[in-house]
Amino acid sequence: MNSLGWCYENGIGVTKDMDKAIVWYQRSASKGNAKAMNNLAWCYMNVGGVRDEKKAYELYEQASRLDNVRAIFNLGMCYHEGRGTSKDTTKAIEQFKRASDMGDADAMFHLGMCYYEGEGVKEDEKQAIELLQKSSDKGNTNAMVKLGVCYSRESLEGKKKAIELWQKALEMGDFGGVRYLCDNQLSFSGVEKDKLILC
Repeated sequence: MNSLGWCYENGIGVTKDMDKAIVWYQRSASKGNAKAMNNLAWCYMNVGGVRDEKKAYELYEQASRLDNVRAIFNLGMCYHEGRGTSKDTTKAIEQFKRASDMGDADAMFHLGMCYYEGEGVKEDEKQAIELLQKSSDKGNTNAMVKLGVCYSRESLEGKKKAIELWQKALEMGDFGGVRYLCDNQLSFSGVEKDKLILC
């Protein structure tokens, strides 16, 4: 049932229909399917006609108790942004850590940013870079861009790493790296011209 909801949500083999997707997610969630709970929660958080952030939060919480890693991350985001519940950085970090330990790249990125900015935890750039690297290795383009920013403040070797990360993110459709190349007007003396993206 959850898979059928996913097909309707994304127009896979059927005409895209969010109303039907929600019906199938509801049916599957009512039978205890954690993936369906997470998908239904996303609909409640993001789809206009049914938007209900409190319901979304409750479903994320329910699915997280069933160890659904995406729901755990999304629950962390609810706490981080104060959506459907009160903002609580400590609880957000707990959920990010839990999802990160389960291998979720988005959780690694957000936890890394908490360490980088000292949000709810003691600022720790080494820990931040370690988490951003793990997230980047899993293909998270936000992590690639931020990691590039960290490396760009270092030596020439660091700047070369930054360029590689930003270009990889660009190839994956994230233009954040180009913004840093242009906006920060970094000094790339010693870097081959063909390695640079022209702004």
